[in-house]
Amino acid sequence: MLRKSLPSAKPGAPSVSAEESRLLNQINRGLPAEDLVRYHELIRKRQDQTIRPQEFTQLDKLTRQMEALQTQRLESLARLAELRRLSLRELMAQLEIQPPDVL
Repeated sequence: MLRKSLPSAKPGAPSVSAEESRLLNQINRGLPAEDLVRYHELIRKRQDQTIRPQEFTQLDKLTRQMEALQTQRLESLARLAELRRLSLRELMAQLEIQPPDVL
């Protein structure tokens, strides 16, 4: 997730616009911790081939939520990079964002 987002409140520190702040908040959004734990549990069950039908339905729902969040995150990163006149790679390096692991 996002490590650096808003500059410190030190005098003379650069400020971010309301649009940048909104985008940074969207970039930093994720599933609630309990949903993320459940998601990983269900992935393990699927890999072990012990997942029940209702659990598979839950996994599908969580997967769709994660995909939607990742899509929104990437769109917000791209928009922020555009605002800052940086490449996406440069912005991610600046914000210390690592690409997500692939399951």
